[in-house]
Amino acid sequence: MTKKTGFAEDLYEGEELESGSIKDKDAKLSYLKKIVDCVSICFGEELDVRGAKVRLPELNYLLPP
Repeated sequence: MTKKTGFAEDLYEGEELESGSIKDKDAKLSYLKKIVDCVSICFGEELDVRGAKVRLPELNYLLPP
């Protein structure tokens, strides 16, 4: 999404920029939390997304290839 739209362009840095390097559950949850928080700020309201409730296969689907 970021590559196509520029949305949240500066949100991630370092290894986070290469989604293939995000392997463990904690790193994936951190990645997801950052974008959820960013979108929440943009919408001006808290989103009802609980990262710990997202199953890893679903989270893998959400991460860019």
